[in-house]
Amino acid sequence: MVSGIWYGWPDYSGGEPITLPRFKPDRGPQPEFLITQHPNVAPRPFAIFPPNSAIMGFDFNYNRTFGPYGDAYIAEFGGSGTRRVGYTTPNIGTGQRIARIDMLTGGVTTFAINKSGYPASLTSEGGFERPADVVFGPDGAMYVLDLGWSDPDSPGVFVPNTGVIWRISRNQ
Repeated sequence: MVSGIWYGWPDYSGGEPITLPRFKPDRGPQPEFLITQHPNVAPRPFAIFPPNSAIMGFDFNYNRTFGPYGDAYIAEFGGSGTRRVGYTTPNIGTGQRIARIDMLTGGVTTFAINKSGYPASLTSEGGFERPADVVFGPDGAMYVLDLGWSDPDSPGVFVPNTGVIWRISRNQ
């Protein structure tokens, strides 16, 4: 971030004006600007994630033996997939993963994801459910906090004993 720069809120999302047709809700009018004179042109974000990624905790890798030095690794919590939010299953490969941002290009790639691309509770294959944080430990390994399975009828309530801390290290 650059001090003194306006990044677009509330009139821009991802560097694009909310007046574009893609931001019009199915029911309701096209959004209009709330600010009459924008202080500057809103800059584009460095990295862009798909809708419903729900970006959570992140850390930077400073261990050259783990992977690209200085790249950011980000936990994507993902959508809950409940009917309450308007769909029955999350988008495949959106959320429930660890993404990597190439800090030279801003490119976002998948670092770790379940083989199916869905949370473990939907496939019973094991793996990520709701990654919430990524931290590199003093041993050079990546640690991922996975909150586990949340009750579809109470999205903020997590089922006991379904969360886990994953340790991911490079094979030597």
